[in-house]
Amino acid sequence: MGQNRIDSAIEAVRNIAIQAGYTDTRLSSTTDRLVVPVKLEEARLQYVYIQFREDFANVSCSCHEVVATVFSTCHKFSEEDLHLDRPELAWDLLKVNSRIPFGRYAVVTTGEENGYALIVSCDHVIETMDPPELTAMIEYIARIADRFELNHNFGADDY
Repeated sequence: MGQNRIDSAIEAVRNIAIQAGYTDTRLSSTTDRLVVPVKLEEARLQYVYIQFREDFANVSCSCHEVVATVFSTCHKFSEEDLHLDRPELAWDLLKVNSRIPFGRYAVVTTGEENGYALIVSCDHVIETMDPPELTAMIEYIARIADRFELNHNFGADDY
């Protein structure tokens, strides 16, 4: 376990992404995650990230595999905006989560002071991942995140 397994997983998934046609996939210069630019219709571009982990929030289970989280940012906001930002939206996103086959909406911290991001993400065990599965996850996550931007960020193409 440890960093060697994560490094091996990064290289394996990068190779799968390239096999799947995502030839611009690169390792982030600041984190241990892959960056996958996804070209969409109408010259839109959505960045999808693949982050790797083998810890499961201190949940004890027999699974000791490295898991890839495929995600894309939809919206960024500050802690001050949290209570002002459309409260009905949170309820709507929870309802949508039950209908998304590859993914879920979540709020994560960005690492910036009081910064949060709304993301769409899904998880997959690296050991069983193949190019068609990775393609489905990347495309689906990119499209869901981009649709949110179109519908809720005044058509912006920021992420």
